[in-house]
Amino acid sequence: MRQKKFMLPESEIPTHYFNIQAVMPNKPLPFLNPATKEPLKPEDLYPIFCKACADQELNQTDEWIPIPEPVREQYSAYRCTPLVRAYELEAALGTPAHIYFKNESVSPAGSHKLNSAIAQAYYAKEQGITNLTTETGAGQWGGALSYATKKFGIDCAVYMVKVSYEQKPYRRSIMQTFGAAITPSPSMSTRAGKDIITRNPNDQGSLGCAISEAIELAVTTPNCKYALGSVLNHVCLHQTIIGLEAEKQMELAGEYPDIVIACFGGGSNFSGIAYPFMRHNIQDGKKTRFIAAEPYSCPKLTRGKFEYDFGDEAGMTPLLPMYTLGHTFKPASIHAGGLRYHGAGVILSQLMKDGFMEAVDIEQKDSFAAGVLFARTEGIIPAPESCHAIAATVREALKCKETGEAKTILFNLSGHGFVDMAAYDQYFSGEMQNYHVSDEDLAKYIKSADALNQSPSYSQKKNGRNGSILAVFHYICKLTTTKHDTTMLPRAKEIVDAADLKMQDAVDFLEEDLKNYRVGKATPAIFNGVMVDYYGTVTPLNQVASITTPDAKTIAIQPWERNMIGKIEKAILDANVGLTPSNNGEIIRCVVPALTEERRRELIKKAKAQGETTKVTVRNARRDGIDLLKKAQKNDGLSEDGEKEGEDELQKITDKHVKNIDAIIAAKEKDILTV
Repeated sequence: MRQKKFMLPESEIPTHYFNIQAVMPNKPLPFLNPATKEPLKPEDLYPIFCKACADQELNQTDEWIPIPEPVREQYSAYRCTPLVRAYELEAALGTPAHIYFKNESVSPAGSHKLNSAIAQAYYAKEQGITNLTTETGAGQWGGALSYATKKFGIDCAVYMVKVSYEQKPYRRSIMQTFGAAITPSPSMSTRAGKDIITRNPNDQGSLGCAISEAIELAVTTPNCKYALGSVLNHVCLHQTIIGLEAEKQMELAGEYPDIVIACFGGGSNFSGIAYPFMRHNIQDGKKTRFIAAEPYSCPKLTRGKFEYDFGDEAGMTPLLPMYTLGHTFKPASIHAGGLRYHGAGVILSQLMKDGFMEAVDIEQKDSFAAGVLFARTEGIIPAPESCHAIAATVREALKCKETGEAKTILFNLSGHGFVDMAAYDQYFSGEMQNYHVSDEDLAKYIKSADALNQSPSYSQKKNGRNGSILAVFHYICKLTTTKHDTTMLPRAKEIVDAADLKMQDAVDFLEEDLKNYRVGKATPAIFNGVMVDYYGTVTPLNQVASITTPDAKTIAIQPWERNMIGKIEKAILDANVGLTPSNNGEIIRCVVPALTEERRRELIKKAKAQGETTKVTVRNARRDGIDLLKKAQKNDGLSEDGEKEGEDELQKITDKHVKNIDAIIAAKEKDILTV
């Protein structure tokens, strides 16, 4: 009987991670402080990351990094993972190629992401950290970190890209099962999220946005650090256990890969399978090809630009040298949520630039066609992300069929798709779409990165703060553009800044709530809370249709799929927004009725009442701040002058916010009265 699986015992779990930085001919360019353009040191990253991860991030000298024994013990629950020969897929393709895949879907989290999650949770526990925050796209990383933090007794908070939060409810359930707190991103819980929603109330999120929110929460929460699931060097380092195992397993199979393939979002999965084999290209002259398979709709390697850019949308990270589409890039709402990221990892970008790897882009429907073929031949339903790697593998295998070459192809099956079946439903129904991004749109987004490489003061202008990334790390917990007296004693200033943040949050909430008032004018915001049944998945209306206002009294809704008209109309009626939809078979229209004079008076009265309630919240924040100042004077050695100075500053910012509330209510009253 032919051997299908090639297994290693637990004793063969790698004892060290492989650090490719140590052997690269051209070292990656340094992370930069966006204000000074000076390289960062590991200690500059300590405010955000665990110390061990920050040290690993910039380590360019040690080729092998020891894996702590408690981490290896946790790995033993699912490692070593199988290497599998895809005989049935080969037969279906009629190819002479030998196809192998490393099956990372067997982990408790269902993907490769657990390899780094366990390591980062362990390092946090060893440092005495009690909380970790993170972002997640499709949910694999969020599920992995939720599992890992539970194992080490750490609390976990996850910001999940909003479109995936709605598309993949079972991913949320997995994270909640392991005890994590889940928030759709962008959200109103952080200043970064509020800023994004203010610019675009219908923003469906991106990994860059979720990263911004997770970092902000990390630095504003005591004894909390941020954990990243891809892109960064230390994450890719932890994933090299995949390729290190695969090396030994390929030896058992008596073969060595001519081609290594993996899907590509930020790079952790690709790094894991590729780096250990790539070192033989660098050190021993091997000629293996390494192919990164990315979405056609998010083509950072195939159509992006190599330059410095922020790793997140809000600009809270250092400047990273990478292939990027621009940190403001808005990827399409494809089902491979884990690949919807604007940039490539720093190491991978340098390797791509130096010609050690190549990239292909895959259309969404092509990726699912390959995933279905794989499922029907090999019996595993792949995650939408992994489908991209399978599609690239199929392409290479068919080339072998044409040439008659019996090449050995190895790809990484990064995860299973058991909780992504809604995506497969859409594919089978014929409703799945391909998404294209034009050269003009890409050029527009890339300009956000171009500006960073041209103007030293860009970060200062963008953030509205002092421009220093280190100041952002240490001072982001204040998150206010108000410049308090810098001579104030540190303890008093900390109390005042915290009170100011509470006050601003109350004002922000007031402004957002007032936007929901129907004042007799057509606005897409009326439908912000309307959810549509989209092939079994509860989805925001603005994700299945475009919403416009052709005139002051009419809202036009253009469904992207005509068969959704009935479901959209039902959703509008169920949402009880007070509008009756009608359609002509293609477009749904809602006429916004004019307000009666009595209704206008009611709304003005309601708005003023909300304004007064917000003032009470602001004054309560001042009262709490004064109490803390008094306690600091009594217990923490704050001087009487320091206490008095703090109270004076609290009164100033209270007056400022009360004045702002009055202006907001006055503007809303004018809006309501305007016919």
